[in-house]
Amino acid sequence: MAYEFIAIHRESFERAVVQVKTGSTSINFDAWRDRRERLFLFQSNGLYEGQPESDVIALQPAEIKAFVQENLGTDAGGGAALGRDCP
Repeated sequence: MAYEFIAIHRESFERAVVQVKTGSTSINFDAWRDRRERLFLFQSNGLYEGQPESDVIALQPAEIKAFVQENLGTDAGGGAALGRDCP
């Protein structure tokens, strides 16, 4: 199964796989079962299928937007702090 990258915790060395999909391409939790690593999955339109296992973190678009707003101090999607317009 392809993924974006592997993140490694700097103290515990725990590994996590990150997968991102956009548009109408959904993420099926069943395709990610039985992995040793923790999983962070993000679909830009919240299109998930199936039920995630306990070690799967499925991020919702609203969570990402809230994170950007809180951490970059913007009132939109983060574009102003990054020097560009974002919807």
